[in-house]
Amino acid sequence: MAFFVAPFFYSENSASQDHKQTKKPKGNDRYPFGIDISEYQGIIDWVEVNDSYHDVRYVLMRSSMGVDGKDKFFERNWSYTKQLGFIRGAYHFYRPNEDAEAQFRNFVETVALEKGDLFPVLDVETPSRKGDKHLVEGVNKWLQLAEKHFGVKPILYTYKNFYNERLTGKVVGYPIWVAAYTEGTDLSMIDHVFHQYSDSERVSGIRTKVDANVFKDSVNTLENYCFK
Repeated sequence: MAFFVAPFFYSENSASQDHKQTKKPKGNDRYPFGIDISEYQGIIDWVEVNDSYHDVRYVLMRSSMGVDGKDKFFERNWSYTKQLGFIRGAYHFYRPNEDAEAQFRNFVETVALEKGDLFPVLDVETPSRKGDKHLVEGVNKWLQLAEKHFGVKPILYTYKNFYNERLTGKVVGYPIWVAAYTEGTDLSMIDHVFHQYSDSERVSGIRTKVDANVFKDSVNTLENYCFK
C-alpha cells in the first residue's frame, strides 16, 4: 500500500486528561483505532475503556501460546468485549520451536470465533533455533490450517524488521498487521492492513501501557476482515 502515516499521533499526556476531553481524536471512521492486550495488562475495566477518551473500535487479545499455553484473562476479556459491542479478535502467539499443527489445535480449542469477530491472527516475532526455513515452514503451516478451517485468510502480525529480514516473499497472500513505532516510518514496501504504531499508549480502564493500532481504511472496510 501507499506510504501511510497516521495523522493523529499525540502524546501520552493527552490520554491522562480523559475527564477534560469532549472530543475523541482517535478511532474516526477513516482510520479506526484499536488496542491489543494480553494477561500482562491485568484485569481490565472494560466499561471504563468503552467510555474513555479513546474511541476504541476493536480489541485484539491473546488467546493462546505455543502448543498448550492459554492466556489467563482471555475468557474474561472475550466475554466483556462482546457484551460492550467492541469488534473483537483473538491472536495466537507463535512459538517457532514447537509443532505448528499442535499450536493451531491449541488455538481452535481455545477460541470460538463468531459473526462479527476479526479473522484469526497469528503473532510471529520470535526466530527459530532451527533457522528461518523452519520458521517459515511452520508459519505457513499454521496459516494454511487456519484458512482451511475457518474459510478466510488469517491475519499475520509481526514487526517491520522481522518481516523484512525473515518473512518477506516467503509468507505471502495474507493480510498483515505490522508493528513499527517510529513516527513517519516508511511502510510502503509492506502491504499491511493494520499498523501498530505504539506499545506505550495509556487508555482509561487499563492499568498498564497498551499497544495502539490504526486500521488503514474505513470502519466499513474493517468489516471485510470480520466474519459474516
